Amino acid sequence: LQSMVTSMENIQASSAEMNGAVQIINEISDKINLLSLNASIESARAGEAGRGFAVVAEEISRLADQTAGSIREIDDRIKMNDAEIQKGMQETRAVHASMEKVIGGIDSITAVTGDMDRFLSDQLESNDRVKSSMTLLQGKTGLIRTSTREHRDAMSEISRSLSNVNNIAQSVASGAQEIAATSHALSKLAESLKKNVGYFKV
Repeated sequence: LQSMVTSMENIQASSAEMNGAVQIINEISDKINLLSLNASIESARAGEAGRGFAVVAEEISRLADQTAGSIREIDDRIKMNDAEIQKGMQETRAVHASMEKVIGGIDSITAVTGDMDRFLSDQLESNDRVKSSMTLLQGKTGLIRTSTREHRDAMSEISRSLSNVNNIAQSVASGAQEIAATSHALSKLAESLKKNVGYFKV
């Protein structure tokens, strides 16, 4: 866009130079008209002898008028071009300013996108850490579950062992009672035998 503005400024400078050239040509045309008028006056004074010169002077005057008309038309077009160039330059500068704002907005969006990218990267790293922690926790949970199951099995085994010990204790107690009864019976039998033996001694 800046190169376009520079090109328009160069065109405007060229138009100014052309306008200067047109002014010079216009001044020359005015001088030719003045010379043609003087020639017509002099040919009229010369009478019949100056008639041919009058025709030439009239043709020169006509060409000068045509030149002046063309010069005015060229001058109008140059002025029109200058106006269009000025308008184009203003619009180009406005577009350039808008583009600068757009570029500034893009830079801001790029900065925000960079921040979002860093934030998402941090989130991904955080998610990975959480996932690793969950995996470790699941492993520990499995170990706890296994340990709990083994503890439960051990408690069941202890309960069965205690039940067996209780049964054995009851059996021992029952046997002890039987032994006590047998001992008592043997004691009575011994006393009875002792008495009987006493009878035989007499």
